[in-house]
Amino acid sequence: MNKKCLGCGSILQNTNATMTGFVPNQKEDMIYCERCFRLLHYHELPMDELSFTNQELLEEAKKIHKPVYYFLDLFQISKEALDPFLKINQEKYLVLTKIDIIPKTISMERLLKRIQNIYKIDSKIFSYTKKSEKLLATLLNHMENSKTSLLLGMTNAGKSSFLKEAIWYQNHEKCPVLVSEMPNTTLSFLDWKVNNIHLIDAPGFSFKTKWNSEILLKVTPKVYMKPITMQMKRETILNFENTVFLSQNLEQNSITFYGNQAFIFEKKYKMIEKKEQEIKIKIDKKSDLVLPGVGFFAISKPCQITIQTDILLSYEVRPSFFGGSHD
Repeated sequence: MNKKCLGCGSILQNTNATMTGFVPNQKEDMIYCERCFRLLHYHELPMDELSFTNQELLEEAKKIHKPVYYFLDLFQISKEALDPFLKINQEKYLVLTKIDIIPKTISMERLLKRIQNIYKIDSKIFSYTKKSEKLLATLLNHMENSKTSLLLGMTNAGKSSFLKEAIWYQNHEKCPVLVSEMPNTTLSFLDWKVNNIHLIDAPGFSFKTKWNSEILLKVTPKVYMKPITMQMKRETILNFENTVFLSQNLEQNSITFYGNQAFIFEKKYKMIEKKEQEIKIKIDKKSDLVLPGVGFFAISKPCQITIQTDILLSYEVRPSFFGGSHD
């Protein structure tokens, strides 16, 4: 019984309901385990632990030793998200996904150069969105050169969406690739044939910060993204999803959020309960405060930012991507 679930990549089995790949009554035509079947048809969203650590995934990639296409959501770019990519020593390319949702005023060419300069990326960068056949064709044509390619990336970065679109574009047939808004859908390696291209889909790398399921469902913007700009005073506390509380020390400052507009922000003008963690961050110039896995805040003026939270939060400060509310 070595058939793999085409949703998560686990071996299908009917002996242990607590293990991955379980199916109550296995049949010849079954392609999904119970977990993936319920995810597809009933939108049940399990918060599964990844089957591989980030280091184990890198070791597996090294064993496969094929050209790597590393998928990364444009709004998840950070040192943390790029760390696995920079550690890959074999032939590799960066694929930035969901580029169609950035504000129209932003030059994609300038943005890509900025990303290369900030993060010291020498590899070729591809832009990809499922809304552009031209970008899809460009990526597939490049993959044809090596015949076999390994798809890596942060969890929920768009690898499965790319596979689904690629199989339809090349083979003109519906694809059983499972696409979900929740991270960790793919739990093991899966092989796919797209005409004469062999693609290996891998589980995603994970972020250090463990956001709750409500936040994770809102991570990816679905349509054109309008930046959310908030005017901050010294006494203002910005409540982000009742999880992160942000304040700054200037009489007047402007903070712009780039991410899904579905996130809930609330400005408070009184003290909050003391949180387990208090982080003080010095901002020397116009910068982005990145919350890996969620999005980033563009800070307009030099200031001191204070973050209070009850979760183990990772963050990054970098030169501004967009320069404020617009480029």
